[in-house]
Amino acid sequence: MTVPATTLESFSRLHEDVRHGDFLDCFSVRLRNPAPLTETTQRIFIDLPVWIRGLLLVRDVAITPLGLKTTAGLPSNTTFRDELLVGDAVGFLCVRELSDDEIILGEEDAHLDFKISVHRTPSDPQMIGLATWVRCKNRFGRVYLKTITPFHKRIVKSRLSAVAGSRRSHREIR
Repeated sequence: MTVPATTLESFSRLHEDVRHGDFLDCFSVRLRNPAPLTETTQRIFIDLPVWIRGLLLVRDVAITPLGLKTTAGLPSNTTFRDELLVGDAVGFLCVRELSDDEIILGEEDAHLDFKISVHRTPSDPQMIGLATWVRCKNRFGRVYLKTITPFHKRIVKSRLSAVAGSRRSHREIR
């Protein structure tokens, strides 16, 4: 399935954070079976495929000597819930903001801050977008971002493709 790059929806709260020099990308897909945004968000970030977990492990091993946060060191929750609240962990990401059409997750570290928006188009609830905003704090942050960007794009497209092509909701599988 093709997962095209798109522009960030005008209603997204990420617009409040974006400044010149920041990284921002956005990809969108049409869901085969619409689901609540909380469920879609959890399906993107929970039960990651082995190859993504492997990349995260390599990342964690590489950055541990640098004193940066690892995924293992972040609060984590891989339990599917009917409701999400600000402060909840979804996988290893923390929910920062919630609205009917957007869930923003994110983390701050010494080298960069990032937020991820999972959003749906209000006029077309089957269209789901995932936008990533990053602000680098120093030279290491810029080198790190440049290094991981190709992997980031592949992971985002893979997760959106998996969610879009799913025939059943997680509730039906349980």
